[in-house]
Amino acid sequence: MTTSRHPEDSQLKADNTLVVVSMFRLAGDALNTLTGKGIVFALDTENLDTSSSAGKIMTMVIGALGEFENTRQRQREGIDRARAKGKHLGRPRTTYPAQWDEIYQMWRQDRITATAAMLQLRLKRTTFYKLVKESQQQTA
Repeated sequence: MTTSRHPEDSQLKADNTLVVVSMFRLAGDALNTLTGKGIVFALDTENLDTSSSAGKIMTMVIGALGEFENTRQRQREGIDRARAKGKHLGRPRTTYPAQWDEIYQMWRQDRITATAAMLQLRLKRTTFYKLVKESQQQTA
């Protein structure tokens, strides 16, 4: 019987045991491939053996978690690459309406109410106050 710590080891075959330090070190596909070949998988830190019924169920769960973890890792790497290229992520930034300066000054001078300003600019309350905050930060 051969014991290995490397899933890509070509010497692994049926009735062998693959031992890993962490369950997420193996991708879901690698785990399924190994068990599909009849290779018993044992986890060092947990009481897990794929030759039992409970172990077979756990293999499916571990495979799904490994696949999920790989997806999250690829997503994070993609986001990091996009940020490194200077791309904006998320919702598009709100732009100032054409009449912003004029109506904003009228509102600041108390010549119109905030509600009237929002109606004239066709902005929702949260967007209006977000732009107000940005304008105040730019002038500060």
